[in-house]
Amino acid sequence: MKKKYYFCIMKKLVFLILSLPVIIIAQSQLEAPKLLQTHAEPCSVFLQWTPDSLAVGYEVIVVGQKQYNYYVGNNEITITENIQPGCMYSIYIRAYAFDNNAHSTQTQYHVLTPPSALPAKITSDGFIAIWKRKLKINQYRIEVSKDSTFTQIVSPYNGLYTNKKRFKVSPLSSGVYYYRIFTTDQRQQPCYSNIIKVNVQ
Repeated sequence: MKKKYYFCIMKKLVFLILSLPVIIIAQSQLEAPKLLQTHAEPCSVFLQWTPDSLAVGYEVIVVGQKQYNYYVGNNEITITENIQPGCMYSIYIRAYAFDNNAHSTQTQYHVLTPPSALPAKITSDGFIAIWKRKLKINQYRIEVSKDSTFTQIVSPYNGLYTNKKRFKVSPLSSGVYYYRIFTTDQRQQPCYSNIIKVNVQ
């Protein structure tokens, strides 16, 4: 009876020992995720990266004023919690396999979320664009157009830099105008605010 018991134990040990190299190889072959798509809005950030067949999930670490950790099973995430307009975020993505101790190298992504555009203040010869933002840095850009698709840009408001929370747009002739604020992320992708419609009399 004892021999049979010891035989079963040894059989299990041999199985575990033979399986160990496979686990080690799988863990060491995890690749750092490569970003495919990025998109930021005032209160959200979308990320998509290359999937890894050896990964069972991904850890996404968002660092702003505080740090937040998220875990997803697929190769994309839309982060809405704890994202604010006009804030700088550093986001780190890494794959993991079998357990949380087996991670790939981190992929970094840095983004300044665009501010939230607010209703404009009408002036005698134009309007004052207003927006909400946290950081006072010279990376906000304003666009003004005669159409909502921004194909009829009003010069010189075709991406002017500013670090303020408001910007005077004048002189303008009477008519309907649209404005938005945008930033660019580390991949040089534009990140736009919401669009505000303005009636200039």
